[in-house]
Amino acid sequence: MAFQRVKKRLTEAPILDYFDVNKEVVLQVDSSKSGLGAVLLQEGKPVEFASRALKPSECNWAQIEKEALSMLYGLERFDQYTYGRKVIVQNDHKPLAAILSKPLSRAPKRLQDIMMKLFRYDIEFRFVKGVNLVLADTLSRAFLENDNATETARPRIMQLNSFEDIPDARLQEIRLATAEDTELQTCRLFIIINDGWPQHRDTVPYCALPFFEWRDELSIQEGIIVKGEAILIPKLLRNEMKNRLHSAHLGYDSMMRRARGTIFWPGMAKEIKQITELCEICQESKPKNQREPLIQHSDGQSPWTKIGMDLFEIKGRPYLVVIDYFSNFTEVDYLSKTTSGQVITILKKQFARFGIPTTIVSDNGPQFSSDEFRQFTTKWGINHMVSSPNHPQGNGKAESAVKVIKNMIKKTLQDGRDQYEALLELRNTPTQNTGLSPTEIMFGRKTRSMIPSINTKQKVPNAKATELRSARKQSVKKCYDRRAKNLLPLGSGDSVYFEHKQRQHWKLGKVKERISERAYIVKSQEGVPYRRNRSHMRPTSVNVQIRDMSPPRELLNFDKLAETKTVVPTRTPNTVELSMNSDNLVSECEPIKKEQKRVEPITRPKRTTREPAYLKDFVR
Repeated sequence: MAFQRVKKRLTEAPILDYFDVNKEVVLQVDSSKSGLGAVLLQEGKPVEFASRALKPSECNWAQIEKEALSMLYGLERFDQYTYGRKVIVQNDHKPLAAILSKPLSRAPKRLQDIMMKLFRYDIEFRFVKGVNLVLADTLSRAFLENDNATETARPRIMQLNSFEDIPDARLQEIRLATAEDTELQTCRLFIIINDGWPQHRDTVPYCALPFFEWRDELSIQEGIIVKGEAILIPKLLRNEMKNRLHSAHLGYDSMMRRARGTIFWPGMAKEIKQITELCEICQESKPKNQREPLIQHSDGQSPWTKIGMDLFEIKGRPYLVVIDYFSNFTEVDYLSKTTSGQVITILKKQFARFGIPTTIVSDNGPQFSSDEFRQFTTKWGINHMVSSPNHPQGNGKAESAVKVIKNMIKKTLQDGRDQYEALLELRNTPTQNTGLSPTEIMFGRKTRSMIPSINTKQKVPNAKATELRSARKQSVKKCYDRRAKNLLPLGSGDSVYFEHKQRQHWKLGKVKERISERAYIVKSQEGVPYRRNRSHMRPTSVNVQIRDMSPPRELLNFDKLAETKTVVPTRTPNTVELSMNSDNLVSECEPIKKEQKRVEPITRPKRTTREPAYLKDFVR
């Protein structure tokens, strides 16, 4: 029995075995606090052992750098066995697997030197738990004080000056801010980097969790934490760095390209995006939104049921254009005055000839938004639709008619032709989509003109004409929507930037209500309401405060009211208590004394009146 045990020990580890070039080569390496250990194995049997002590400078390295050094030490120590063949390297430091698979530029400077030397070997890294890495772990703790076999003539980087391009004053500022950062000191990030990160995320201190995903890239250089070549900015200097990044008012993508690989801290991307969104100068200077998919008006079921109108001017003379949506029949009238009353008079004449339409579409001009025009449409039973300001597409039919009529008038003025004859021929010209002229669709016949015609048969739109009209509209929409996208709808109370004036800066405001699919009422910071289309609004994370700019109300003096024979309740002669329901007034007012200056009673806010300066010396 004893002979069998001796025989078994002679054929198993840790007895050395002869190296076989045909067998798989496994290299176990490990690093302790003060030493390195390596063992070369074939089929689980050791071929050679090696260990050495860490130099004083190497003892200060991060644990991941020590583990990488143990790999290099083992490969170079057994170079006659490892060079030119595939070697399986086993180690118990899992972050090494991640750092070896990343680009060289993502690694710290010292690791870059080690990885460059590892490139001459064909290695396959395998993670092994520490309890199974017995031989290498034992050698790293029971190391030799000096191993001359590993000394090579090739110089090795022992200490790096990674900040030679940074001024010393700036470098010292970052170093001092890092030392004073309570968050970094509380989570003992320096100690964790030097001693090595825990294997499981659950055992990492809570304040160090944001750095866990970069654990294989962090190192310490001259008292400063770096991730690859990027410097960890302490919390005290982050606002300054963000302001410097935004000094050129660059966008988010440009700022990230500038910061990436140079500086970093947890949540940097989110904070940079926030600063671009909160910069009023950048937000006010942004270009307009991408256009939305086209929403087309319905043409109605018969002529003159839906009309569009708009005003234009040529050589100082104003005109009113009215176009029928169904037939494209156009009416043009000169306006002696650009008032609502004059527009209503002309519309009444047209309605007397063609009948009252059910719907009128116009822009938000003063002639169409006045109370007089509203009363007219209400009395005549007409549904009035208005487009949003700065959004002429909402009244596109009338805008297109204005373009055609203006071109016609300009050209007839140049060659001296009769404008009425030109308008007659325009109405008798067949359209591209139906093959019928506006006059034929409007009246069911051609009107007689200067061009002779023997075809007097009555023509009405048939199913084919309707189909052609629909196909034409679909073709226009398809072409328009190629570069359009839907914008997210907004809700009441959302903070937005909106175009105050066309092609000018954006202003902050808050959505008051949604009045149609793409039309909203927005309140500016001054409390002024505006109607805007969704394409002229951009949501923002800025918390907008609406300020009430109405003038302050004066308190009523009931003594004065009594003198003016106004009936008031009998109150205490010295004080009067007022109950006011307003956001701008307190619920309880200071007592009004009889000696106070009396003011006239008012029923609504008005501007404060002051005496002219030239009456200051007047004696009453």
